[in-house]
Amino acid sequence: MTLTELTEVQRDALRELANVGAGHAATALSHLLSGDRIAFRPPEVWAETPLQLAERLGGAAPWLAGVCRVQGDVRGALWLVFGRTDAETFLARLSPRPLPAPPAVEEALVRAAREAGDLALAGMRQLTGLVLESPGPVLQRDVPAALGEAAASGAEVLVLGVRLQARGFSAQFLFLPSPASVATLLRSLHV
Repeated sequence: MTLTELTEVQRDALRELANVGAGHAATALSHLLSGDRIAFRPPEVWAETPLQLAERLGGAAPWLAGVCRVQGDVRGALWLVFGRTDAETFLARLSPRPLPAPPAVEEALVRAAREAGDLALAGMRQLTGLVLESPGPVLQRDVPAALGEAAASGAEVLVLGVRLQARGFSAQFLFLPSPASVATLLRSLHV
């Protein structure tokens, strides 16, 4: 199913799914930051090619993502994306070390993606009643590599996205369901 085939009611249901996932991810990040508030913008639903997604994530600017593969009744991926500077600020808020080294930044991002992904999937499971699991996050800097077959074919991917904002940094929470999983998600959302 493509974005143009979705009705407004279906888009609203997918935005609500993104909202629930992002809300739970924000709670996980807040806990990591000792209760600091994480705000987020209204969720969006869009479709674009892997190249367009790479451009949206920052074009030439360096970024890092913790990507959790989603398995079970639905296939896809949850992404927690930070610009490089935002990732460093996030780690500085977690760690007393003044200048985090790149490996420490990457380790903190994977930890945050694991905790945010686990909580996001729990909320999405509760909303949909579907089995949604992840073996854990991997670090990603390359959209085509992360999207595999979709990137190779140049096919558009459906993206449910929310921008998260905290004191000193922002991140993006993205859920990219596989095309074959969209109908299952919509049925579980009763639309």
